[in-house]
Amino acid sequence: MPICLITDRDPAMKVAIEEIFQSTTHRFYIWHIMRELSEKVGCSLNTSNDFLARFKSCVYNSETPIQFEQEWQDVIKDFGLQTNTWLSHLYDIRDMWIPAYFRDLFLGAFSGLPRSESDNQSFSNFTNPHLRLVEFWMRFESAVELQRHGQF
Repeated sequence: MPICLITDRDPAMKVAIEEIFQSTTHRFYIWHIMRELSEKVGCSLNTSNDFLARFKSCVYNSETPIQFEQEWQDVIKDFGLQTNTWLSHLYDIRDMWIPAYFRDLFLGAFSGLPRSESDNQSFSNFTNPHLRLVEFWMRFESAVELQRHGQF
């Protein structure tokens, strides 16, 4: 059995992991949550370097749960986000995605960015949904070749 599974916040996955992998720790990808941040906090905060820097620091740099909770409360208060239900929910499930809550869990060299998502971002520069199969394949091979030689 795996020691830990890290997924997006799909409710069905949460139920399945609890049922099938009962002794496995389940956590959520920070990357998926952070990707939603811009649409959930509004345009003015999405473009605020101060907000983004403080929010990211709170999430990624907190060493302990106590430090995280204090910084979270400061960010929420300073930017007037007390009524943001999405952020309130994230706070309620903080032990599922904030690293300060599972620093004792060995994750190896896990970066937080799923390999497939990273690959998708890289390959999307070479493809689009309107390509014919032959053209897609030629572009795909070029992208793989560039990746092999570290030029991606």
